[in-house]
Amino acid sequence: MPKQIIGIDIGDCNVKMAVCSAGAVQRMAVHELPENMVTGGRILSPDSMSEFLKDMKRTHHIPGRDVAVILPEQSVFFRQLSMPAMTADQLKINLPYEFRDYINREKDKYFYDYAVVDRTDDKDGVPVEFELTAAAVLKETISEYRDMFRRAGLKLRVALPQEMAWSNLLRNYEEKYPLSGEGTVLPSGKEPSPAGDGTAADEPQEREYCLLDIGHTATRLYLFHGRRLEMSKLIDNGCSLLDAAIAETMDVDQHVARVYKQTNYENALDAEACQNVYGAIALEVMKALNFHSYEHRDNHLETVHYCGGGSRIAPLIEAIGGAIDLRLVSIESLLPSLPDEAEDALSCAAAIGATQQ
Repeated sequence: MPKQIIGIDIGDCNVKMAVCSAGAVQRMAVHELPENMVTGGRILSPDSMSEFLKDMKRTHHIPGRDVAVILPEQSVFFRQLSMPAMTADQLKINLPYEFRDYINREKDKYFYDYAVVDRTDDKDGVPVEFELTAAAVLKETISEYRDMFRRAGLKLRVALPQEMAWSNLLRNYEEKYPLSGEGTVLPSGKEPSPAGDGTAADEPQEREYCLLDIGHTATRLYLFHGRRLEMSKLIDNGCSLLDAAIAETMDVDQHVARVYKQTNYENALDAEACQNVYGAIALEVMKALNFHSYEHRDNHLETVHYCGGGSRIAPLIEAIGGAIDLRLVSIESLLPSLPDEAEDALSCAAAIGATQQ
């Protein structure tokens, strides 16, 4: 892995970049995409995207050329696996068979990769079982991304699903603030970990995390036990609904409405139609958390960490915070060291996670 790498997260509305070196974030940028360049995670014109990435890199003075990219969920199969302990070579042979429910034929057309998130040892300390996160993606897809980045003057080093980017962030956080027999180990003078209050009496042996990514077309909820993904929930409501609400209320097209949303022009975000959107998103988040709590009644979840472009919309965050019983805080507390100017950190969280290999 290069010492300096650019994490790139290509959404339907924006491209997010984060430059990281030695685990610390050096620079971030968010740039809005032209209309109809990406739809449903699919890049419609790779040549145009190459030019866009080249211009974005130049405009925001992004250094380096090595890239770690978030793969769209439509192009990658992701699984949580429990497998008997085996060597890396044995895992390489066996991993394709774990995707037989998704990939029935032509398994050799896919790349497979994994990360060990936990293991079980016998009484002598010998591993007997691995907990893995694993992914499979078409070789053709990786070739297309590699060519696209090459035309932009970049070099693809890492490609991973968003779930693995989040897992990277949580691994690094837990390495920085590990649990010990006496609770959370923190640097001198630091406040207790946001995942718990740092006391042995009330902090479980394994932390639980909830990450809420508020995007343009959808909102996604991820629940982790340590680095293991326990549940993910796609909520179809996203911030694009606010564009539509503002466009209708103020009688403008949706491009103008998006600017009004970003600047809160003439208090556009206070419109009744926007309040209805906040309530709809907050309700779905509450329902997802209530379902998790019902299915896992022994859970110790206390905090929801939010991120994504919707993080900048204060009334939306207030609506979600008022609808749920858990503490709602930004994901910034889980991120590695940030530069002084870090206003894009919540939008670039997944891009940051992609670099934390």
